[in-house]
Amino acid sequence: MLDERMEGRTKPVDSITDPNYNSEARTMLGTEQLEWFTQQLEKSSSTWKIVGNQVIFQISI
Repeated sequence: MLDERMEGRTKPVDSITDPNYNSEARTMLGTEQLEWFTQQLEKSSSTWKIVGNQVIFQISI
C-alpha cells in the first residue's frame, strides 16, 4: 500500500492551466519512497505485482 498524501509529494497544482501542471519535477511519492517501491518491484520474482493506492498514476521503471 502506498501513501501519496504525506511523504515527498509536491504541492498539487490548482488547475491544468498552471505552468507546473506538466512539470517532470512534480512527484506523488518523493525520492525515498519511489526508490524503495521500484526496488521492491524489481527484486520480486512474482508474476503478478498488485499495488494498492488512493490515486491513479503511472510510474515508469
